[in-house]
Order: sequence, then structure tokens, then C-alpha cells
Amino acid sequence: MKFLNFLKAKDKEPEEPLTQIGETDSICPYCQTRLDNMPTRKKKCPSCKEDIFVRTRPLDEKKILIKSSQIDEVEKQWAIKNGDLEQYYAKIKHREEREQRFESKKEQLRNQFGYEPKENDIQWALYNEDRIVTAGDGEWAIYSSTTMHMGNQLKKEKKFRQALTLYLEVIYVDINQLTNMGFFRTDEKYIKEYEETWGRKYEHIDPGLPPAIITHIKKIQKIENIGMIELKDLFIQHNKIYAHSNLKPIVTPEDAWTIFIKDYEKDKIND
Repeated sequence: MKFLNFLKAKDKEPEEPLTQIGETDSICPYCQTRLDNMPTRKKKCPSCKEDIFVRTRPLDEKKILIKSSQIDEVEKQWAIKNGDLEQYYAKIKHREEREQRFESKKEQLRNQFGYEPKENDIQWALYNEDRIVTAGDGEWAIYSSTTMHMGNQLKKEKKFRQALTLYLEVIYVDINQLTNMGFFRTDEKYIKEYEETWGRKYEHIDPGLPPAIITHIKKIQKIENIGMIELKDLFIQHNKIYAHSNLKPIVTPEDAWTIFIKDYEKDKIND
């Protein structure tokens, strides 16, 4: 689709003119100090200490150095060139809404606690809200993605065991192939409809777990000295919450553990 948009854009003049934005020479875009060489990635100016960003200019596809305040403009010009301006504005709108929501939650927590909340606490509160809303709306794949982000935040905060339980939950959800249609592709209703439609028995497909999450789990095991027996117990006990939900996943925590172990063992090469 993007390629087709690009071809259409070639047949007409851009909606807005492309400009000679940025510095093509090895010069700081803030203070105009000459640099020793042309950076290949983000770096701080040795003189004014501002962050210098490296991009490709849409006008002539030359490498340029820009300020942080120019990043959006470069992205906008690429959107104009490729015929993706509508998607660009949608992205900006989504970002602004997210920033507004962050500030609103920050003010709410400040009033609630009587002090300035930390950025991590604000983000955590938003994640919790997202989990409640997406679960209520049946947007389970988004719920799973949010849970992964929460695990990553806990890992950065060195709350390793808490992060581990969330990673194990994400794996269980992935194994049961949770969807944004409000059900598991492994639930009884889906399987019955599948077998009636296709005239054959449904076979659960191993989704193939992302290697990154298994790597996270193994690192936490090493840090916290968690053996396989304890890991199995954590996996089964934590994921039993789904047995008491309306979802009724057909792959039990015990069976999901067996599926998980196959991918866990495959990942030994990354140890």
C-alpha cells in the first residue's frame, strides 16, 4: 500500500513544498560549531552539549544533521513525498492525545498523593487503566501487549520477580492465541465452529514464542536464582487466574507449560 501511495505521489506535485532542512556539512545545527567528522548517529555537540540527530532529507535524500525540534518536520516532509500525509497527521494526533492523557494522570496523582509523582508511577497507572479497559472491551491482544510493557518497566526498575510473572502471563496468552475479537482461538465455541465449517478436527498451532521474552525470563532466572521447578510453579499458579475468567482457555496452564518448554529449550543457543 505504501508503495502504491509513493507511485501516486510521483504523478503530482507535493501538497506542500519540500525544503532544504538541516545541515549537510559536519556543523552543529544549534551553535554552528564545526565537528571533527560527520556523525552517523545521534551525538552530543562537544560545544553546546545539545543532541544532534542524523536523518536523510526528503528533498534530495542527502544525509543531514538536525535539531530535536526538526524531527517532526523531516517526518512530515517524508510523508508528503511518499503520499502518507494523512497517516502522519493521525500519528501526531495519537501522540498528542497520549501526552495529554499522561499530563492529566500526572495531575490526578499529584492531587491524590500531595507530591509530584514519578514518571514511572504515572506510566504504571496508565498501563493498569489500559489493562482494565482492554479486558472489558475484549481487546485481548492489546491487553497482552500492555502486560509486556509492564513487565519491561518492572525489569528496568529491577523488580525482577514481579516482571517475571507478567512475562509468564504474556506467554500463556500467546499460547492460547488470544485475539481482539474477545475470545481465545482455542476456546470450545471457536473449535466447534471451526470443525463444522472445515469438516476436520481442530489442531492447536504452536504460535512460536518471541525469543526476546524467553531471553528476558532466562536473565531473571539467573539474577534471582530461579530453577525450573520454581519457574514451572510460578507459571502454573499465576496463570490459573484465567481458569476463573469468562474466557475459559482450552489450553490449561499445565499444558501450556509443556508447549512453552519446547521453545524455551530451542532458545538455548542464546544462553
